[in-house]
Amino acid sequence: MDSTLLSSPNLSNKYDHIVEDGLTSLQPSSNSMMYNGQQKQNSSNTTIELLSIMIDKVQNLLKSKSAKEEVVDETTKEEPDDSETITMTPEFIDEVFLLTAHGRIEKLFKLLVKPSYYKQKWEQYYEGLKRQKEEEENKIKDEELVKRKVAAGEANSSELIMATTRYVFEARKPWEGNSSEDNTTIPLKNGFNINVTDSGEWNWTLLHKAVHRGQLSCIIFLTRCEGIKVNAQTDLGETPLHFAVKNGNVQATFQLLKRGASHEIRDKAMDSPMEIGIKLARDGCCKTLVEFGADITSQYDRNLVKIRKKNLANLDEDNGRLDNVQFDEFGFMIKGQQPKPTVNKSVTTHKDDSEQSWLSSIKLLQKSKKDSKLKDRVRKGIPQSMRQKVWKALIPIQEYKEKYSENHFENMKSKFNEHARQIDLDINRCFREHIMFKERYGDGQIKLFNILKAYANHNPKLGYTQGMHTIAAFLLMIIKNEEDTFWTFVHLFHDKKYDMAKLFEPGFVRLQQILKTHEKLMEKYLPAVHRHITELEVPKDSYLLSWYMNLCLDYLPAKITLRLYDIFLFEGYKVFFSVIIGLLKICETKVLSYETMEEVNDFFKDIKSQNFDADQIVKVATKQKIKYKKILAALQDVEHHK
Repeated sequence: MDSTLLSSPNLSNKYDHIVEDGLTSLQPSSNSMMYNGQQKQNSSNTTIELLSIMIDKVQNLLKSKSAKEEVVDETTKEEPDDSETITMTPEFIDEVFLLTAHGRIEKLFKLLVKPSYYKQKWEQYYEGLKRQKEEEENKIKDEELVKRKVAAGEANSSELIMATTRYVFEARKPWEGNSSEDNTTIPLKNGFNINVTDSGEWNWTLLHKAVHRGQLSCIIFLTRCEGIKVNAQTDLGETPLHFAVKNGNVQATFQLLKRGASHEIRDKAMDSPMEIGIKLARDGCCKTLVEFGADITSQYDRNLVKIRKKNLANLDEDNGRLDNVQFDEFGFMIKGQQPKPTVNKSVTTHKDDSEQSWLSSIKLLQKSKKDSKLKDRVRKGIPQSMRQKVWKALIPIQEYKEKYSENHFENMKSKFNEHARQIDLDINRCFREHIMFKERYGDGQIKLFNILKAYANHNPKLGYTQGMHTIAAFLLMIIKNEEDTFWTFVHLFHDKKYDMAKLFEPGFVRLQQILKTHEKLMEKYLPAVHRHITELEVPKDSYLLSWYMNLCLDYLPAKITLRLYDIFLFEGYKVFFSVIIGLLKICETKVLSYETMEEVNDFFKDIKSQNFDADQIVKVATKQKIKYKKILAALQDVEHHK
């Protein structure tokens, strides 16, 4: 580009027309156009055409007679004059606000920016357009070359994919800057106050106006201007970030936070941007706020969630509503056509299964958990109607409450925790087909978040590890009460009978010990399956880790897992060695019939679809007669040879 092109005040007016036609109506972006086949080819050609038009407009202007007459003589090499001073008259301020409101970024940029910077950035953009066009043309040539090679058998499809998805440089518009300029500011003309407020009653700045009107280009420009106050507040105490979140504008939220906006400032209604986002269900903005350090715990505040639900109802938006959805007796969604009523084998009715009979058993459980009759009774299955009471009787919940301070759980769930964000991510994909967890930020998810966060603070050495959420959720489904579930979780993780905390310790040493112990049990009880799996080189980590870590939660139907948890809570973690060996015993014929590693892997991944009978699994598992002392010895032996 002619170095004097933008030095001439008269010529810059003509350039405005080129800018508006070239940037407002033409938006070439090769990297955002991801089509396949002929569509993609057409989009690439269109991009090149647009780039050519934009470049030609500038070139034609340079060649025009009027332009030649107005261009300053190159020999003078006159540089732009940065001494121009702006007078902040009411008319000028109104004009600037009007340009901002309507997104006239090209004129705004010219009006406010120092001429030398203005010239420099347009020259860079012009060169960028030429480079982008050149790369687009080279990309098309490369694609055609690879296509011919593929047709001739000299290249494969992966090479074609690489050619068609290759990144192409994209010219950044003058007010955007490039990645190396992210921390630099745009110099403004003398006398201009970028934080000027409008003549209205709310004391808005230009940035407030741009965010309110959703003018992203103006937002990007203004946040890069020297002296900008991104946290300026209106008379109502609202920052531009408050405006962005209210409008649900994720891009504006990101840009403001990137340029230093604070998510902690509260307006006069005492709302932070995060709290506004929760109330108005601006989930995208909330996610962005969390990425920049906002505390995700607010999303589980019951008062805020209550307002959120009301707003969602007014918008008639689905947030996991339960209209016309059927659930089974365990709370899981029934998919497809509801099956005909059948006798549920996981809760087999026995002659002594009356509630009164189980209430008597609970009294015995509270006194002693070593009664052989109780053991047999629990193995036969606890009725769903009595499961909550029996589970709570098996765990010394009251002892924990008395051991710790009265408000221990409340204090632990209220404290900040660094694992909160990961807990939130895991909760969002945890048992969403269950009535308790189907609704995002519903009561069930709030309880689960509090339990896991409280435990992470209760045991800061271990904190939180992925996998804990499914165990806590499964307990909560039955126990219901938030604090009682927390203490049950604590007991399972720290009592020697269960000792589950070791499963989640860094390095997962205990899990490795368990896998090696499993190997020894396989050699003894299922030698043929062990040999077959070993010969096929089936990676045991692919299925066994989850089986032992999550106690089969992800691999067996709920009605069977509940039955296994009955036994687990009564007898301890040791039962899962017997259960998993028993499960493989039932599947022995099928496993031996597979001839490849992939077939065995696929079978184990889809084992949930097998029509297992809970009574059969329990019977086969208990028949193995695996002694806990031998398991403990095996674990110690593995640890000794570690």
